[in-house]
Amino acid sequence: MKNKYLIANWKMNLLSKDITDFSEYFKNFHSKINLGICCNFLYLEQVKKLFPKSWNIYAQNYSEFLDGAYTGETSCLMLKDKKISHALIGHSERRNLFLENNSKVNTKILLGLKYDFKLIFCIGETLEQRQNNETYQVLENQIKLGLLSVKNNEISNIIIAYEPVWAINTGISATDEEIFLAVDFIKKTIKNIYPETKEAIPVLYGGSVNDKNIDVLKKIAVVDGFLVGSSSLKKEAFLNLIKKYEK
Repeated sequence: MKNKYLIANWKMNLLSKDITDFSEYFKNFHSKINLGICCNFLYLEQVKKLFPKSWNIYAQNYSEFLDGAYTGETSCLMLKDKKISHALIGHSERRNLFLENNSKVNTKILLGLKYDFKLIFCIGETLEQRQNNETYQVLENQIKLGLLSVKNNEISNIIIAYEPVWAINTGISATDEEIFLAVDFIKKTIKNIYPETKEAIPVLYGGSVNDKNIDVLKKIAVVDGFLVGSSSLKKEAFLNLIKKYEK
């Protein structure tokens, strides 16, 4: 299962003592799949130190600027200085709450690739857009505008995460068919843009993924893994989710 992924997105949760306790639970755990954690800037070094070396540690964001008078911002150059070279970009919460549009997401992606980052690029439609039958148009626009000027030899550094906004933190997961059709469309769109790419770009699903529905979700053939939110905050539930996914 070397091409399968399970990535925890802790968002703005867990303190230092919680992370230490969490890491002890996984100290001697070895997995067949690619595991990772997206955590707050303050705890990146701690997580990187405490978790197994095989886990990839992701920043949840970084600035579209490299340096300068941008109080409160963190640049990808600063992250690299701290030996962090993985990041999550374009999450719906960044788009909706902090007004990050496709242009800003694209700027961040290009900047990250320039400094050899491995990126998870998030896309997904709102409930209103789905109800208006705009899902595929929205996904195509997010892909094309987000990856604008990304070269053929750079696309392999990107993983796509499909997260329908209406299924995040709602307890509602998209149906098998909805996920299959959306992920299949994403993969075909990427292939059309980068026809010379030999290996398929991994596409993850995120949206109320937990240890109760993973047995069903993992059977969706086109999905290469999962981006997990609230269910990654409890060590027992997250370990159970990993073990179920591996079976």
